[in-house]
Amino acid sequence: MIKKILIFTLILAAALVFAINILSQRAPGLLRGAIEKALNKKVIIRSIDYHFPGIFELEGFEVQEKEFFPGETSFTVDHIRLDVSLLSLSKKRLIIDKIDVEDADITIRQ
Repeated sequence: MIKKILIFTLILAAALVFAINILSQRAPGLLRGAIEKALNKKVIIRSIDYHFPGIFELEGFEVQEKEFFPGETSFTVDHIRLDVSLLSLSKKRLIIDKIDVEDADITIRQ
């Protein structure tokens, strides 16, 4: 009986590690898509580091205009740290619990 429980626990742990690995590979792309959808603008991110369960560190973040000033950068940030709620997965929308921004520049046009 104990042997069966041990085998089940090992299989469950392996499945959990596999699921976390898949999530960590897909999470940066999902985040980029969610930000673009929310802003309805082109987003460029030089690098995204994902730390399980819901922390993202973005380097070289830029928001580019689409309509009135196409291709022009309106917002740049050197470093952003996002604490994303795990509810984002179930709600299928981006829910941010905390955001830290370093060295941001914004351009306002009329």
